[in-house]
Amino acid sequence: MRCLTVLVTLIVLAGVRADAQRFFTTGVSDKGVQAYFEQLQKAVAGNQRTVVAGLVAFPLRVNHGARSHVMVANRAELLRRYDAIFTPAIRSAIVSQRYADLFANVSGVAVGKGAVWLKGICTRRRPVACHIALISVNLPPGG
Repeated sequence: MRCLTVLVTLIVLAGVRADAQRFFTTGVSDKGVQAYFEQLQKAVAGNQRTVVAGLVAFPLRVNHGARSHVMVANRAELLRRYDAIFTPAIRSAIVSQRYADLFANVSGVAVGKGAVWLKGICTRRRPVACHIALISVNLPPGG
């Protein structure tokens, strides 16, 4: 809750109306979210695995249904397990998602009806700086 309060305060201090920004809860401007999202789509479509890994916040949570998940600790582990995590269905969900149709709430930004979630990651030092990153992948149970 404190992080959300800080983000809202930063937006007010910056003179940006919260309702003018779709993704204000991420701490990143809409243009920043769009640039990140387009970079993610391009990297996934081009099978640029190292670029995709650079767009992830670790540990990455990989859910297999509602009751089972694993945490991918770092970039090297993600690259070893890339095909099992970024399945054809997950890659398709990312590549086919339209920016205009992204859904956001306090949990983050849903891509592909929640197949993948993005979230604003903010520093704790002053001045606060935020960037968007991929934080979770939702595979079907047993997938």
